[in-house]
Amino acid sequence: MKQLLIFLVLLCIAFGIDKRVIREADLNQDPIVINVSGEVRNPGPVKADPYTTVREILEQADPTEDADLSGLNPDMVLNDHDVLNIPRQKEPDEPERISINQSDAEELTKLSGIGPSIAQRIVEYRQEHGLFQKTEDLMNVPGIGPAKYDALSDQISL
Repeated sequence: MKQLLIFLVLLCIAFGIDKRVIREADLNQDPIVINVSGEVRNPGPVKADPYTTVREILEQADPTEDADLSGLNPDMVLNDHDVLNIPRQKEPDEPERISINQSDAEELTKLSGIGPSIAQRIVEYRQEHGLFQKTEDLMNVPGIGPAKYDALSDQISL
């Protein structure tokens, strides 16, 4: 009796499941907007498909000859309202800035006053909330207040 009841329940479940194939075109494909700035010929908001990569945005933004693309991960997937700032190649005597949107925790520890735990918080914050929209957003990370931000603001970039 128990086995018959289990069989009937499974049979009801099997016939109750919608077995239609989901096509990609049926999924919500609302465009995302990426704000591009810096060393590009076409700055400003760029509409793109979800799961667009940095490489695809760079093709539309058209970086200038002075653009420094070495710190960018071309395969990174962008989210709606992300800011992609393309830095200028630094002059030989210009101090190097560290990207708070691209750097891993190890590289972030090179910033003055940033140890391994705060560096990890920066990475986790970025993963949870998306790319920083402006450098001042770094103060939203626990452990970074106005004083610490002021001390490292000339060492960072987006």
